[in-house]
Amino acid sequence: MTEMIDYGYRKVQLDPEISRMNWIEYKDFVQSNPMSSEELKALQKWVASGHSVYETPEAKYVCDPVWPPRDFLMTYREEKELEEEMDGLTEEERIDYLKGYMGYTEPTEERLAEQEAKAATPKIIEDRVRRLERNMYHLWEFVWKEGLGDEAEDYVKERRDDEVPFEW
Repeated sequence: MTEMIDYGYRKVQLDPEISRMNWIEYKDFVQSNPMSSEELKALQKWVASGHSVYETPEAKYVCDPVWPPRDFLMTYREEKELEEEMDGLTEEERIDYLKGYMGYTEPTEERLAEQEAKAATPKIIEDRVRRLERNMYHLWEFVWKEGLGDEAEDYVKERRDDEVPFEW
């Protein structure tokens, strides 16, 4: 008999074999990972809802996708830790805390100007620049593979500001 899980907005029929495998993983995971009774209950609920212990759940605070991928317990603990750290903070303070936690930095004026210029660049120019960048990358890759990288660097430095034919 197949189990049905009611998510509120939809019902999902669980494959009995997948469910059985999830519970086997669960037993092995519980034996090798010490956890509190609260964490154990949350993990049981997670597996009962049709998930693997190694599946990364949606997180309330940390954006998906997460790298490296995290199992349920790691994500659960991180969320609890963040809740404790932000307890008593205002909404604005919570946002600032999370930005710092995730390494977010406000874009500089230079970066904003660059984004604005890129948005205003006609597609034909953007495509040409992209093609030139690719050509440049592959040329440099070849030069370095042939052992001429240092010489090429010096050559370019000496001539960097020289005009070239057909400049426009």
